[in-house]
Amino acid sequence: MTIPLLAVLLAAPEAQLEIGQPQQAAAPPFVGITALDAGIDPRAQRRITEGMYRLLGLRPRDISDLGAWTASLRKSEEHFRRGNTAQAVEVLGQLRETLVSQETVWKESVDLLSDTLLLQGRALLHLGKKEAAKEVFRWHFCLRPHEPPDPARYRPQVVGFYEEHAMVPLAQQRVALELISVPAGLSVWLDGRRLGATPLTIPALIPGRHLLRLEGGVAIHQEIIELSPSTPRQRHRAQLAGQNPWHEKLLSAWRQQQGLFPVTEALKSQTEGTSGVWMAGLAPGTNGMLLHLARFDGAANLIDAASLPLHGDLSNLETVLQTAAAFPNRGPMPREPGTEALIFGQDPRTGPRSWLLVGVTATAVAALAVSVGLLATDQDTSGIYIDPRGLQ
Repeated sequence: MTIPLLAVLLAAPEAQLEIGQPQQAAAPPFVGITALDAGIDPRAQRRITEGMYRLLGLRPRDISDLGAWTASLRKSEEHFRRGNTAQAVEVLGQLRETLVSQETVWKESVDLLSDTLLLQGRALLHLGKKEAAKEVFRWHFCLRPHEPPDPARYRPQVVGFYEEHAMVPLAQQRVALELISVPAGLSVWLDGRRLGATPLTIPALIPGRHLLRLEGGVAIHQEIIELSPSTPRQRHRAQLAGQNPWHEKLLSAWRQQQGLFPVTEALKSQTEGTSGVWMAGLAPGTNGMLLHLARFDGAANLIDAASLPLHGDLSNLETVLQTAAAFPNRGPMPREPGTEALIFGQDPRTGPRSWLLVGVTATAVAALAVSVGLLATDQDTSGIYIDPRGLQ
């Protein structure tokens, strides 16, 4: 089963340390929080990530300043209402530069960018700068083709200008974008929306400027790409720089979701030695989410694993995070020979059952289930399960 993957990694508090690098050589490094399904609310994930920063003493790296940007939007609208259109255009121009900056995380920020473009186009049109307004409106339509100006909020002149100069000329234009990356398997965010992992073909995009963000472990690649209307199918190749090769290999193994063997092979490939690593992943459940945890020792053995249920409203977030923060101190997990834990696996009750518990005694199953800390209930859709296929 292939599930889209988004790695949101943590930065160490010291500026000279690499993201995900342990503060002390003897401490098991926390590799990151991984969202395992595109349906996970990014706002909830952000709260969980911020909580992990706080409890583990790490500084945030990918947290957007949404409050300040929203305040700038309100400020521009206040200028416009008071007749200070030039000041509104200035505030919106500065905000636009911030939102497309490489220092900004192109996720939730793109929704604010689309609002900024509409307000900027309205103000420019009010000043009689029609060519500039047309350019801004076309970029908005490229980013959000299904979100035109709301007639309840914008005057008919603005809505009509948008339809005539952006919507009608571009509505029938579509191009396909083929994304490839080095390395492959990077999470793709296009215009602030998660689409999958590279290599990836997006069949129908409005030609124009798009905000591309690729994530792979500790490294991130962002660029604005320009799609030409004259080429029906276009290919874009991105090179991800700055990645720790070992982290890259480890995260690639996680993406395969084929049990322990690919992960342990990646762990063993670390030539400089390590005291172990621990990782976390978010998966959806019927009544909320599951925070999966797994810890490996320096010899690439799975020491412990757990699946902690989070309520949909995150009302038990602090309790779960306290458990997660203490996770490196948990004890070894006994395993029967010939079995492995399928980390981040699909609930066998909702998926193929042919391999479920085949060849594993009831005693072994009970011991494994208790020691793994399997907290998933009948309502959960994913968790940590026993896979008897063994290491091959």
